[in-house]
Amino acid sequence: MEIVLKKNTELERSLKVVVSAKEFTQKIVDQLSKIQQNAKIDGFRKGKVPINIVRKRFGQEAKNEVINNLIQTTFQEAVVSEKISPVAPPEVNVTNAIEGEDLIYMAIFEVFPDVEVLPFPELKIQRDKVSIVDSDVDKIIHKLQEQHKNWEEKDGISITGDKVRISFKGLIKGKPFEGGDAEDFDFILGSGQMLKDFDEGLVGVAKDDEKKIKVQFPKEYPSKEVANQTAVFNVSVKSVESPVLPDITEEFVKKLGFDSGSIAEMKQEIQKKIEAESEQMIGKKIFQQILDKNLAKADFLLPKVLLEKEIENSKALIRQQWIAQGEKLDEESKKFTKQVNEEAKKRLKTALVVSELVKSSSVSVSQDEIKERIEAFARTYKDPSEVIKWYSENPKQIQALESTILEQKLVDHAIANCVIEDVETTFDDLSNPMQTSNS
Repeated sequence: MEIVLKKNTELERSLKVVVSAKEFTQKIVDQLSKIQQNAKIDGFRKGKVPINIVRKRFGQEAKNEVINNLIQTTFQEAVVSEKISPVAPPEVNVTNAIEGEDLIYMAIFEVFPDVEVLPFPELKIQRDKVSIVDSDVDKIIHKLQEQHKNWEEKDGISITGDKVRISFKGLIKGKPFEGGDAEDFDFILGSGQMLKDFDEGLVGVAKDDEKKIKVQFPKEYPSKEVANQTAVFNVSVKSVESPVLPDITEEFVKKLGFDSGSIAEMKQEIQKKIEAESEQMIGKKIFQQILDKNLAKADFLLPKVLLEKEIENSKALIRQQWIAQGEKLDEESKKFTKQVNEEAKKRLKTALVVSELVKSSSVSVSQDEIKERIEAFARTYKDPSEVIKWYSENPKQIQALESTILEQKLVDHAIANCVIEDVETTFDDLSNPMQTSNS
């Protein structure tokens, strides 16, 4: 076999492969012999059809089979020999396939770019150190109380946290607009469910009050009809209710799933979950630092064939974002195309950097590790077999689990090899960084 490798562009390669006439011809003869053994032709017993008749009847089929097999095997041998890594199957053009002559074909493909990552010992990483205190546990218990709260009607005026039931009609420049009216509508003051002007306008109202509320819709409001417009709402207050939190009793604890009803046991379990959650968040922050530092230095071209696939994947993501934001979907617009391309490039670049980080750290995930993780997760459910079955039927979820384990191993490798700066913080700061920084 002769191989001629040519570099067309930074990532595109062309590979000319020549398979000798002797090998090519012999493979065809061998394939015809296989066909002869099972050929069924009227007038002949199975396996006794003369080879010249087999060739006449099945010659082209045999030749095509041989060509396809030779291209597959010789291409793999060629890329291994030349130490190149195609990103996808090649485009193949057979330039000569005359029996008795050399089989010649040209394969065109892209290779992976050279991705250089920063050596782990050169990376300076901040690691959060968190001590879980009683107040962290108390806050979680309070959230659980909030989730199980009841409501009771109040005679006084509404305050933030109360639930109001209202009917309203809104007008913009004296005209009604879509979505501007409702009957017996419930919402909790201060929950962020309604626009700020509307929400604040209902603080201090009582049952049976009638009120006009002026609301300025923001420029970026999803509905273009009302964006940057001022509306006046006529509101009728039907009821005002205040929240009533359940007491922390044995009955309440049992309701949360602790059969013993022990408050101490509940607090211990909550603390364990907070600690586990903290470790996960710390790990994710470390992983993101590793990624950000490497992406900032990364400078390489992206393979077109991989980028095209990622663009298709990103279209679905950006499409969902536009719909969620109430923006009119226009996939032909420059804005949509730009967002899709930027997202695709970001995702592909990140994937290639992560892949190189995995190689450089020599971390890997075995099938046994994946199986153990699935079984451990399944044991937290009443019917573990159903969870295991669900994973077996969802290969994408197994891939996601494998990625999670790889990420955790990369973090462990980083902690062992990077320059680590421990930073004391609280659970609140760790779990709500934006909220803390803005407070």
